Amino acid sequence: DIVTKKNGWKTIPFMQWEVKFGKNRKAAPEVSKLIDSIPGCVSASFNQLDGDAEIIPHFGDTNAIVRCHLGIIVPGNLPELGFKVKGEKRNWEEGKLLMFCDAHEHTAWNKTGRERFIFAFDIIRPEYIGKRRKICSKVLASLFLQSLGQKMPFLMRMPLFLQFACYQISIGFAYLVVPVR
Repeated sequence: DIVTKKNGWKTIPFMQWEVKFGKNRKAAPEVSKLIDSIPGCVSASFNQLDGDAEIIPHFGDTNAIVRCHLGIIVPGNLPELGFKVKGEKRNWEEGKLLMFCDAHEHTAWNKTGRERFIFAFDIIRPEYIGKRRKICSKVLASLFLQSLGQKMPFLMRMPLFLQFACYQISIGFAYLVVPVR
């Protein structure tokens, strides 16, 4: 897990790599309309980081997107609440966007004792618009195999050529799920 506090990071997804979450979208139709109006948006979710929780440093899935965080409820500032990407510490601000390349190492922490809420969304970079479906399919396949590998560790011990074959097959299946634009 990438969070220091059990269940300390919660997400309500509306869309992940072009796959739409119908139940959440139906429950919040205005949010869904907003997401659909954002040019190049491939993922969107509400995220809660509990007080006294930290998201450990990690890298995102691709450099083909710009990750955007819109501060909704921000109960503090640096140094007790913050975000660090590529060594630079930043604050969230309510009603303001914080944008970064998700492929760079980043981390977040909340030592305020109160929940922090943001709306996170990913915008495909203009130079990758033509490869949008392929990129989303590759990320979905990778996430699926990472999850499967955690549940079935023997998969991670398979010869690399078999792991690569599983990845290629997963990309094919994911490609069928990602909508054509």
